[in-house]
Amino acid sequence: MLYTILKRIIRMSLNVYFRRIDVIGAEKVPDNGPIIFVSNHPSALIDPLLVAVTLKRKIHFLAGSEWFGKGMKARFMKSKLNMIPVHRPWLAKNKEVSNDEMFEECYKSLNQNKCIILFPEASSTTVSKIRELKTGAVRIKAGFEEFTQQNRTVPIIPIGLSYSSPHEFQSRVVIKIGEPISFDSTEMHEDLAERYRHQTNQVQEELKKSIIHIDNTQNEDLVKNICRLFIGTHHEEHAISFRDKKSNFEFDQSVAIAVAHFEETNPAAYTEMSKRIETYFTSIHQLGISDDLFEEALRSNPSVFKWIFIILGSLVALPSLLIFFIPYQLTKIIFQKKIKASIDNDSEDATFDYAFTGSLIFVVGLLLFGLWTPIVGVIVYLVSSSWVDALVSMILLYPMMRFSMHYAKVALRMRNYYRGRSIQKSQKERVGFYASERDGIVEELKRYEILFVERKI
Repeated sequence: MLYTILKRIIRMSLNVYFRRIDVIGAEKVPDNGPIIFVSNHPSALIDPLLVAVTLKRKIHFLAGSEWFGKGMKARFMKSKLNMIPVHRPWLAKNKEVSNDEMFEECYKSLNQNKCIILFPEASSTTVSKIRELKTGAVRIKAGFEEFTQQNRTVPIIPIGLSYSSPHEFQSRVVIKIGEPISFDSTEMHEDLAERYRHQTNQVQEELKKSIIHIDNTQNEDLVKNICRLFIGTHHEEHAISFRDKKSNFEFDQSVAIAVAHFEETNPAAYTEMSKRIETYFTSIHQLGISDDLFEEALRSNPSVFKWIFIILGSLVALPSLLIFFIPYQLTKIIFQKKIKASIDNDSEDATFDYAFTGSLIFVVGLLLFGLWTPIVGVIVYLVSSSWVDALVSMILLYPMMRFSMHYAKVALRMRNYYRGRSIQKSQKERVGFYASERDGIVEELKRYEILFVERKI
């Protein structure tokens, strides 16, 4: 019961925190039977929350035992939040620890057709790649099948989390659910530890296919910038809709693979092109325009319907934005004054890894907005002397927030459009130069695309 209630609250909250959550492959999850899910771990608490609200099935989470504590807290986390403690030997400070109880709990849960998820990287680090995995998932699978005397089996299904910016409010995330992993056949006399490592390497390769894997983290901005530059051309040439989530994600993946390929096979060209792209984006940013200006240069002005939306929508959006200004600002202040030092890797007072940044912002915002809702209800009651009005105002706060954020996004796009047009007229020569430079970069990227496709053929 509590799990279901929390799931709904967190789903609503995540839909506010993220500008867009795209889910690919949800149909691949069986409606019944045991499942072991494995996922990458770039954003601490946000990762399991996203997985939990995305999947229809109830999830049991494997989590570090150091978070459980003892007594009532530990019992609550196990019984109400479906969490299973895992001892991590490298954190045990020379103490002997055993995970026998964890394995037994996993076997029992799976035998009851439940689902478990673990993050086999074993720690959270904000990178766009799959790090080396621990062997826990394949060991649980093998142990469960032995527990049932080979009468039952359990699939391992990868889930990839790809964030546009994991620690920023109103960023985007793609959740890609892969196919159940089929392991290569291994000889029966093979060493058990080697077999686990071999199968875990297969899990790692499948997880790579579920994210935008960028092995050299210094290429993350380059990959994002190439995607911005080339996505319109790619859609036009291949007749792909911007709403096709799967194709868009696969395009981003192919760009990451292509960048890694040319970095290895043609480092001179890779260096030249990366510098050229970086210079282009730095220059237009200093000019005060975005790359969207050049893609929208041939489009007509915003439609009449958008103007009607902006005018009429302001009657709801502007009061809503004013209502939420206080908790929004409080969240920023608390983060800057209290939390930031605790996640600064260069600070001696740091108590959290940088990967917890987004999680802490989300939790603080959730608590403040949760407290703000009844406060608004009390204010409305004091003004209207009606509990009905107070209750209705509290119920309407969430849809008002969602609408106001959508309104702000549309208004900001229109502002940038007209601002870009103004700069385009006042600095015609400079804008024309960067438009020409962009065209040159896109043509060069087309050439590299042909070379990359020919390599695959």
